[in-house]
This record gives sequence, C-alpha cells and structure tokens, in this order.
Amino acid sequence: MGDQYRLVFLTSQTTDATSSDIATYNTFVQGVAGSSVTFPNLGLGTWNIVASTATVDARDNTGTNPSGGDGVPIFLMDGSTMIATGNSDLWNGINSPITLDENGNVFTEDRVFTGSNGNGTKVTAGDQPLGGLTQIRTGSSTAATPVGWMANFNVPPSTQNSVFAMSAPLVVVDNTDTVPPTLLSVGDDKSGGPVEVPETVVFTVTFSEGMIASSIDVDDFENASASSVSIDSVVATSDPAVYEIAVTPLAVGTLQLQIKASAELLDLTGNALDTNAAVAGGSVLTVNADMTGPTVVSIVDNLGGSSVVATTSMLPTYTVTFSEAVDASSVGIDDFDNASTAGIVIDSVTATSDPAVYVVVVSTTTAGELSLQVKPGAVISDISGNVLDTSSGILDDTVVQVTNLQGQLGVIDAVVANGGVNPATGLAWAAGDQYRLAFVSSVFESATSGDIEFYNTLVQNAAAASVELPTLANSTWKVIGSTSSVDARDNTGTNPSSGAGVPILLVDGVTVIASGNVDLWDGSILNAINLNENGNQSLSATVYTGTQADGTASVTGAGPLGSAGLVALGASNSSVGSAWITGGSEN
Repeated sequence: MGDQYRLVFLTSQTTDATSSDIATYNTFVQGVAGSSVTFPNLGLGTWNIVASTATVDARDNTGTNPSGGDGVPIFLMDGSTMIATGNSDLWNGINSPITLDENGNVFTEDRVFTGSNGNGTKVTAGDQPLGGLTQIRTGSSTAATPVGWMANFNVPPSTQNSVFAMSAPLVVVDNTDTVPPTLLSVGDDKSGGPVEVPETVVFTVTFSEGMIASSIDVDDFENASASSVSIDSVVATSDPAVYEIAVTPLAVGTLQLQIKASAELLDLTGNALDTNAAVAGGSVLTVNADMTGPTVVSIVDNLGGSSVVATTSMLPTYTVTFSEAVDASSVGIDDFDNASTAGIVIDSVTATSDPAVYVVVVSTTTAGELSLQVKPGAVISDISGNVLDTSSGILDDTVVQVTNLQGQLGVIDAVVANGGVNPATGLAWAAGDQYRLAFVSSVFESATSGDIEFYNTLVQNAAAASVELPTLANSTWKVIGSTSSVDARDNTGTNPSSGAGVPILLVDGVTVIASGNVDLWDGSILNAINLNENGNQSLSATVYTGTQADGTASVTGAGPLGSAGLVALGASNSSVGSAWITGGSEN
C-alpha cells in the first residue's frame, strides 16, 4: 500500500500540432482520458501529453526528467505490461511499444506527434516541436527504441494524429480505508509576506494522505479575509498528498488560504475531508499596493532555430511573457521592432487568456537578421500603472536569419518551391540547400542504341534547346534510363547506396517528385514527371526507360535501352506508381 506507478496510452482521438502551448495538448489528453468507457474513473487522474513544444520538454511536462529522481514504474492500460521501470528507463528506450488506447483496446499508429528527441527533450534541428511551422517530429506506437517510439518521422502540423498520454503518479491504495483525510499544513512561497497586488502567491497544501486529484480544483479554495483574490490554479505534485495552489491578490488587505465550507475533497478511497466549516491554514499575509513595474520574462519565437524567407507567408510569431499581468491597452504594434538588420512589419499584437502573455506576429520584407525587441522608450504598464523599464531595448535572445533565396538556374523560387519547405529537411529552404530538376523530353527518339551517352546527349541537347527555360543549358543532364551496362540510378547519381540524395522537382520549380534517392526508387514518386524542358505539359504518354522500379536495368520481359526486342516503358502523363518508370514495353 502506498506504492506509486504511472499509466500510459495512445489516444484513439487525434489532434493537430499547430498550437505552441503545451496546456492545449494536456487538456486534450485529459479529455480523452475522461472519455474512456472501459475505465470511467480514468479522468479522475491527471494526464499530460508525452510531447514537447518549443518551451517545454516532454520529460518535464510528464514529470519524468531523470534529473528529478528515479520516478516510478509505468504500465500500459492492461495494468500488467510495464514499459519502463522509472524515468531513466523511459528515456533509454521503452520495454514494450505503447499499443493500447484509453479503453485498453489494441490501437497502433505510425505517426504520433511527439516533437521530441529520444531522450524526451524538444527537437531543435531538422524536425520541429509541436507548434512548429513546417514538419513536426513524430514517433510510432509500434516501436520501443528511443529513436522509434519518440522520433521516427515528421508530418505537417495541420495533419491529424494521435498522441501518447501519461498519468501523474498513481497510488496503490487500501480499499478498506474509512478514515477521512485531514489538512496537515499550508505553507507559502513568500515566507509569510508581505506581498504586493497582484503578486502571485503559491501555497503548498499538505493533507494527511493521498487525495484524488480530480476532486480538488480552484473552486474549493478562497481567501479567509474579505480582500479580493483570484484562485489561479491547483496543481498536483509527485506526492498525492501535496498540492500547490496559486493565488493572486487583487486588492490591498490580508490573505490567508482556506478550503471552502461544503467543498468535497476526497482521499484515494473516496473518504471526504470534513468541510462542515471552512478550513483555514497557514500564515496571514499582508497585501500592500503594487509599486513594482513589470519585467519581460521571455520572448520566444515559433521557428525552432529555422530561417525564414523574406516576403513569404512563413510569419515569425513571438510569445512575449511579462512577469505579471499588464494593461492590454498599453501594448501595441508600436511597442515592438527589430533590433537587427532585416526589414519587418509588426502585423499584430494579441493578448492571450493569460494577461501576462502576448503574441506578436511579424512579416519580413528584406533579408538580414531578425531579433524582436520591445522598443527603447515603449510605455507598457501593469494593471496598477507601474511602467516597464524600457530605457534600453529588451531583445529576444534568438537571432532569426531572414533570406532572399532563389535556386541555381533561376527555376526554383524558395518562396513557392514545395510551399517554401525543403522536403529533405522539413525546414524552410536555406542557402546552400541542394536539389535536382527533372523533365520529360519533347524530342522523340528510338531506343536502339546500347550506349548510355547517346541518351545523355539527347537530354542535354533538349535542355539546351529550351526556349522558356534557357538557363537549363547551364547544368548537366542525364537520362533516367538504363542500358545493359549502366543502371538509371547510377547514371543519374541517385543510387540509394550512395547516400540520401537531394529533393527532385519538376521544372516548374514548385512540384516535388521525390524527397531523395530512396524516395525516387521505392516504387512510386510523389508527382508525375509530366512537364517538358519548356515547362509545358508533355504530349507523350509513354517514355523509353529500360528500367525497373528500383532504378536497375530491366531484365525480365521488356529489356533495357538498346535491346533487340522489347524495351521497358514508363509513363509521363499521370503515373506516380511504379508505372512511371516500368510496366509498358515497345519495340
């Protein structure tokens, strides 16, 4: 009795990953837990998402950071399958995949939003944490390794996917317990005061035994004196008998926390605290008038270290957090600017549900560096009229690179190519990124030659003859075709054995064919190769390839280029399956 453990499940419901607020996702998984039919009391526990945003790591959100201690065992919803013995074990690779949902039913997903590295920290390179702009890191419910269950792929933030949910520590209880709990102590983080309006006080409330977290909320507490306060939050700690209650005084007077009369707070076996009368505890704090100005706690962007391309729809969005509630009427677009060199426009400044937090959206107009700041001389005040010190600018500590990018040959514009995102990295196109272009030649030729250079010369000449895209002549072009001695994937330098390769696009500079070498030769492409060297729709339905789906020379049925009999054909019209490179034949 008293031993602790956690539960974990894969949500059968889905969510997008557009929000950068971890509370949004915690609320989502709490709701999923509450919807369980098999376990109707599941929602009585506290549930958090096993995922990271730009500001919160998964291992901190779930209270499983190994630096915080050994932790407790973690089980699936069958109550018997242990995925980890504790915190360190969880982030070294789980012992069993998370394949059960909130009802204990078998449920699997290969794309589970995590935004995290295998060790439970937020991803900061390549993919992005929840709330990122382009490609969100995902894990898989069928994997158990650190790389697999937390970090195996990426998807756009607008897609709908399941997430992992983990409970706060739960307690093995004695169901024969009939003794009601009592209030043992109430401490505060201000050493008994005094405090100023509206300085938040966190009270630590300790009961005689573990309590059901869902039976304790902000409506159960009040100020024992007549002075107005806001009961802001009730947070369960790792000890089920201890809770932290945040209270903000709103007027001068005194503050003493008390549990309301008739409030129903239950221990782990359902026995109620005696609240026939209000239960007060702890020191009586003197509350004085606010004489302290606000400060800026943080300025955090949503880019996760990524660069942006000037004038695009990829808008840097900043979350500005003050030390206390500020007067919304004192905060506007004129209070912010760029402390560095890129040209920007402050599009909007929006108050959030937290009066200390504002969202600033920025458009970029020219290349350079972007470091958002509260302007020197800006007049921002708290609700008591105390002014933020802006004798100098208050800067974001992250510098965002703003670029003006265009691809070599002038075909790709990084503003529009694949929506401004490099499909190989999942991030905005950056200077130095590489790519390939592909077209179907408008020149018709027989496939009688067995010399690969014959066909390479053919496509090189087609590129050089382009009227609409004359710069194509300034690059080297190879036929996507095989002879008996040279495979297409070797002729084009796209053999997966040689490396990941680079993205391949049509000559419209927008449409992606494949994200790299493996994607090109995995049996399908993302979009048909249906544009010729002028960027016009191809008139040819079939093309000579002499090649199999994996990029090697065709050896069964139809043969490679130069064969005496049938030669393998692909299709340029609308084919994205293996028929793009093989499937047809012609003499």
